[in-house]
Amino acid sequence: MSEFEGVVLSHTVMGGNRFCSHILITKDGQKYHHIRPHVNGNLPLTYGCTRYREKNERIYWQPGYTIHINGKVYLVPVSQVRPTHPEDKILDPKDVVLTTTNMACTDPRYLELIAPFRFQTIGDLFPGFSATAKGSPYLASQGAPFVRSVGYLFCKEVELYLDSGGKPRARISFERILWGNRKYMALYEFSVTDYLLSEKMKSGQILSPTFLQNAVVRFGLANPWVPDGSVMEERCYIMVTHVIHQDLC
Repeated sequence: MSEFEGVVLSHTVMGGNRFCSHILITKDGQKYHHIRPHVNGNLPLTYGCTRYREKNERIYWQPGYTIHINGKVYLVPVSQVRPTHPEDKILDPKDVVLTTTNMACTDPRYLELIAPFRFQTIGDLFPGFSATAKGSPYLASQGAPFVRSVGYLFCKEVELYLDSGGKPRARISFERILWGNRKYMALYEFSVTDYLLSEKMKSGQILSPTFLQNAVVRFGLANPWVPDGSVMEERCYIMVTHVIHQDLC
């Protein structure tokens, strides 16, 4: 019997051979906990780090799939904690057991699992966020721990498109409130880092642009970043890490 059972929430390709994932795990059917599995040193997962081939990791370590962890999940040592990403946890990837059991992300059971991580507004999800002049949202890393680095929002319309360099992007509008309770719609642009979605966009399986109505979108923070030689503050840009919509199932 496994130590933990989990449901995959995301699979994001990073630079090199690394990938990032979020999982809801439970022990003996008790309360689910939201984790980002890392290896010793609080380092990201790499393809081939489990007992499976990379091809199978890319297929079965995807949103909606069940996985088992036949081992312990540890807190990150204090000296290695990232204050911007509180969900980080340490495990041995050799303890991970992939399965073929999955449920569609539009399945009511899946939507119920992620319900505790849904928010009303982008300001609720990422308090104090800002945006560049080109409309790319980010959180400034001030050294104080962030409350969270991921979460879901209901979006009335999502535009998926490839930019001039062929990179998958998303445009999404959110209602914002100005001084005096005045409201306006602000348009923001995000990198799409969901592995399967970005591959479908780059291959043309999903046309550019594609407009989706009434989608549930998962947003996540990138690693803290500041351009070389820049004097601006360290920033965690906000990415689209999963889009839940019937047309994408």
